Amino acid sequence: MKTQHHILNGDSLKQQFPKSIRGELIVARECLVDGNVKGSNLAELFDSRAQFISQHYDGFSQQDYYENTVPEFTKMQTIASESEICLWFEDDLFCQVNLWFVLHLLRISGQENPISLVRPRIHTQYGFGGLSESELISIYENRVLLKQIDELAKLWLFY
Repeated sequence: MKTQHHILNGDSLKQQFPKSIRGELIVARECLVDGNVKGSNLAELFDSRAQFISQHYDGFSQQDYYENTVPEFTKMQTIASESEICLWFEDDLFCQVNLWFVLHLLRISGQENPISLVRPRIHTQYGFGGLSESELISIYENRVLLKQIDELAKLWLFY
């Protein structure tokens, strides 16, 4: 069985992630739907995001951003080619914008891994948070292999 990397849409899902699902957990700790997302490269984007987050979210410094957010994106860029990537994102705009960025990041990093999407079967205000452990396992087992990654990754550029 291939190794798996699960890219989660936040720390809440990490806390409730089923222990029986094997693989490394990586958390997309961002809210790219809010604020400046300009930058001609990743370093500039991370600089603008660190500045925005520190100015608009009490209790978060630029240093916090570089210690807690950027390393997770760095992990995404270094996933081994023999690993499957499972993206755990919901259908709301917050998650979709983060998903577009993650797909873009994986592509510009040269990742050619099989990538699957794990998402709740129906949209509710609670998303993953409203699912039991067995329901999370069920949607994982029914994940969908994404086939047009290059086209999906372009959504970030259009955004």
